[in-house]
Amino acid sequence: MTKRSFVKSPSPANIQSLSNNKATLLESPLKSKVQTKICPTSTPLQREASLKPADNGVSRDAKDFRKRIIAAITDGDNGQEVEEFFNVSKDDYHYVLDAIDDEKITRKLAYASELKLLTATLPNRLHQSYLAPMSATLLGAVGSIGVPYRFGQIRMQNDVAILSAIGKKLGIPDMLMEYKDPSGDCIPLWATEISVSQTKKSARGRLRDYMKSRKDLLAISLVDVKEMNKHAGPQSGSEAIQILKDRPSVSTFPEWLSHRDADDEDPIVMNTFGHTWQHPITATITTWLRHPDGSFHMKDRDPDFYATASLFPEREGLEDVDHVFRRTLERVKDHVVSLIKVRSPSDVDSSAFDPIRTWSPPTPLINWDILTDEIVVGAKQTGYGRYATWHNRIIKRKAKEDEVTTGGSGSMKRTRTA
Repeated sequence: MTKRSFVKSPSPANIQSLSNNKATLLESPLKSKVQTKICPTSTPLQREASLKPADNGVSRDAKDFRKRIIAAITDGDNGQEVEEFFNVSKDDYHYVLDAIDDEKITRKLAYASELKLLTATLPNRLHQSYLAPMSATLLGAVGSIGVPYRFGQIRMQNDVAILSAIGKKLGIPDMLMEYKDPSGDCIPLWATEISVSQTKKSARGRLRDYMKSRKDLLAISLVDVKEMNKHAGPQSGSEAIQILKDRPSVSTFPEWLSHRDADDEDPIVMNTFGHTWQHPITATITTWLRHPDGSFHMKDRDPDFYATASLFPEREGLEDVDHVFRRTLERVKDHVVSLIKVRSPSDVDSSAFDPIRTWSPPTPLINWDILTDEIVVGAKQTGYGRYATWHNRIIKRKAKEDEVTTGGSGSMKRTRTA
């Protein structure tokens, strides 16, 4: 088992802004009065519902709770990175999905039914840093199997919020490998969740729900990206607030990066303008294969069905993950061939299918250098997004204060004397 330290650092790129360090805490509707509190990002927004919808109707408190969830999910000005809603029933969840137009959803929704937990997260580049390169790699690998198009496609779906299946809207994982057969039916094969934008407990619960409902699923993966210290925005009266007040416009990414503390050796840490916008992170990846008995044993450590490894900042155990990835792809090929054979047995039994039957995953399978490079890029851009959001907010606040002071005329407002 080899162990490597990260050395390489990529060039930055532009990003979209995100994030906020404050959230509104709406307490349980059991209480007669809704109370509003301000809490730091280190305590995610927690909202509790008191009652499950009754069989013959829904209580007023439950209806109010659903409306508040919908309002939070569709509020484009709400910059809280992660929001969690507790005691959310399946009926609540499906009601929320049915009530919201897809284009109005500003967050990724993740529902874990066993936990009755709905997590709503803002997208960020750190979340995407694993999905994009891994999706491209795996798509290239399964493409080399060579299944003719007329027999269907093996494809990758990334971060799709809602999937219609069997008349219900079901949340699907951050990344999904699936087989689309000639009739258009999509059969899930390998599901991956990223816990950078939600709690690890929520991500595991979501995977557990998905693997129970989809019996064709062959493998599940969990990528856990953890920030060592949860980010909180600069405090009122701090040096950072004063520095940003004195800067009339938001810096570009290169400008912002040029102000990074020279003493920071960690390529992830983003300390600029007197504030740490991105703390050190760790990244681990864990994969489980479905056992021959048809179930996933998430506590089992059999190396043929399970592997975990450290991806960042140090690499350790990636050979084991690579081994399980290769076994997964071989299973994907065998399963797809068996599905094709149901429709076209003579084609599958012909010599034309020999290269497909004997296919094995390419070597090497994963370029871990590219993946770690993308994690660094994602962390930098996430830090910049937090900065840009805060600086924009301070500029707007200062403009409003100036307008009050000048009366909107550009000069000091005078008080009329009697």
